[in-house]
Amino acid sequence: MKTLIKSTEAKEQQAFLHYLDYKKIPYYANVNENIWSGIIKGMLSAVIAIKIISSIENKMKSLGKKKGIPDLFLPVIRGVYGGMYVEMKYGKNKVTKEQLYWLTLLKKQGYHCVVCYSAKEAIIEFERYNKVIKYL
Repeated sequence: MKTLIKSTEAKEQQAFLHYLDYKKIPYYANVNENIWSGIIKGMLSAVIAIKIISSIENKMKSLGKKKGIPDLFLPVIRGVYGGMYVEMKYGKNKVTKEQLYWLTLLKKQGYHCVVCYSAKEAIIEFERYNKVIKYL
């Protein structure tokens, strides 16, 4: 009997990042406090973890961290676009109002923005984007 590995947003994003690495496409991953929270909670007691997480969140805000910024940025210019932003979702997850705000703002600034629910969808979107006539 074959065991299926349950997918998550993080696993789908990792798969897409492996693809980008293989293709040698530069990217920046917007690692947020949710990821740190999960790591810290797994290592420490709840009371200590909450204090550390709160401290990390405050420090990130003071350094310019904004809610809703897409998960990935690909600084690859194609046609009229200055790069591509990807917001990864999985399952029934939906775009938040903060994420919608940033995706709309970034589109107006000349970036190609997409929301993808799997690595496969993200790869298809990137391949479509990558076919836009390269900027001269």
